[in-house]
Amino acid sequence: FFLASAGGLAQVSPFMSMDELRREARRLEHTLDAELMQLGRSDLSDPGASSGGVEARTRDVQASLTRLQEVNDAMSRAASAAP
Repeated sequence: FFLASAGGLAQVSPFMSMDELRREARRLEHTLDAELMQLGRSDLSDPGASSGGVEARTRDVQASLTRLQEVNDAMSRAASAAP
């Protein structure tokens, strides 16, 4: 699994602590909030609006959702493996 981080792509290690996974999930949730606000500000009714910009923002949201799902899956695995 790979996640975006401040320094590029970071691998989700099976050795990440639950706290690290929670922090990453929270960071991704904040990123998604910002991306969704930007997407919501896009005026789709404006004929001069760039559809490419909207498509790029939509791809960003989809990528962040995928990364968040990967972190959630890793947290589920960690929780089920906990003693």
